[in-house]
Amino acid sequence: MKVSRHGKPSGSSARSDAASAAPVRQHRTQVASIPGGNARVESPRSTVAKNIQMARTVFSWSQEGLGTRCNLNRTHISALERESLSVGIDTLDRIADAFGVAAYVLLMPPPDAQRFFYQSFMESPARPGLPTARR
Repeated sequence: MKVSRHGKPSGSSARSDAASAAPVRQHRTQVASIPGGNARVESPRSTVAKNIQMARTVFSWSQEGLGTRCNLNRTHISALERESLSVGIDTLDRIADAFGVAAYVLLMPPPDAQRFFYQSFMESPARPGLPTARR
């Protein structure tokens, strides 16, 4: 076996050892058995990710546009939507404020949260695609 100048094994076997050493945690939809039914219960991380994507679609905002409105980097928004990052309570509140909804709406099941996003969009003063009054 070859040894690098740092005293660590090198070559293809070193890469396979390193790759197998650290397991990757994945947070995806969990299936839970509910008495009286077989409904799918999504993880909170998945629910928040879907709601952020849905709200961005309703408002016609890019990840960068949302990030600008809530003072977050586009890559942070992307990581939240891909479920590779957990959302903190302060970040959740900033994102909810950008959409004009309460923070708990982002934790609701997506079909229930959708009406809040549409309502907030219709009440927002400057909707994309509509001309604004100039004085």
